[in-house]
Amino acid sequence: MDTYDVSEEDKNLIEAARLYVAEHFVADQHFVGSAGRTTDGTVLTGINLAGSPRGIDVCGEPTVLAQTVVKRYGKLETIVAVRYNADGTSYVVAPCGKCREMISRYSPDALVIVPDKTGTLRKVSTEELLPFKYRKTEI
Repeated sequence: MDTYDVSEEDKNLIEAARLYVAEHFVADQHFVGSAGRTTDGTVLTGINLAGSPRGIDVCGEPTVLAQTVVKRYGKLETIVAVRYNADGTSYVVAPCGKCREMISRYSPDALVIVPDKTGTLRKVSTEELLPFKYRKTEI
């Protein structure tokens, strides 16, 4: 697996996501924040939108991806998601399957900050997160 070390700039991105979700936290509604850095250095933040029923939830990562598309800040370079708890604790989480597909489609060259098997934070490519992504192929 190709992994990259997390830089100080990446730690700042994690902190941006943590602060954003802490500021907007509502139990059972807004508990995962995301932050993305574009190739031009812009940092964008977003938060999950928990729906009722649960099937209509929107994760934090797509809210960041939408901004890169709509505001045209350049391509997404790095993205991270942070889970925040009511007791103030937080931790980096890997994107869910839907988010992996969306990141792969809209920012295929982006790196994603995730905890590895030991809990160490690493940056991985979208191909590492989704090695057999959906592709249209003729048969």
